[in-house]
Amino acid sequence: MGMYFAKAFLLLLVIICAYPSAAMKVGVYDNPPKIFLNGKGEVDGFWHDVTDEIAQKENWEIEWVYGSWDECLHRLETGEIDIMPDTGVTPERELKYIFNEETVYLSWNRVYSRISAGINTVLDLEGKKVAGLRNSFDLEGPEGFVTDITLSKTAEMEIREKSEELERTNRLMVDRELKMIELKKEINALLKNSGKEPKYITNEQD
Repeated sequence: MGMYFAKAFLLLLVIICAYPSAAMKVGVYDNPPKIFLNGKGEVDGFWHDVTDEIAQKENWEIEWVYGSWDECLHRLETGEIDIMPDTGVTPERELKYIFNEETVYLSWNRVYSRISAGINTVLDLEGKKVAGLRNSFDLEGPEGFVTDITLSKTAEMEIREKSEELERTNRLMVDRELKMIELKKEINALLKNSGKEPKYITNEQD
């Protein structure tokens, strides 16, 4: 069962060096169909095609460096690779890296679950174990999946608190009204015992 969350964000190409003196080392990890090693062990996918096109126009020689997502991020930070495709912009990353300014690709989050799990909205994930790619912009970025869940939970809590506050206010008003009715009945009874007409109209006929 698949479920889309329509919070879109930019996936941009990180460019560390514009004028390389040697082969440009580019990180690659398995995230098909965007970028991955195919059955022949060759780099493939959308980001491969984009990077290769840029390299041809800029006369770059490309050396692809394969690893996990975390390994590629570490290599980018330590300078072991020059470019890391398929990397989302975050304030923290902007302090370290140079990003292209043109939007290349829009992405979204999708959750897969068993049909019997009853997952229909993001709120249904409360208390569930969700697997995701560590350090992924999709998962932990400013507009990522974790942020979506946090905002949804915050909104749900605010609604719940408002509802509980209204219930408390309603109970207080009902209690006050009931006490006023009882007080009116007591006054009417005292007036009747003294031979006077009841002063207040209540639901009960005296």
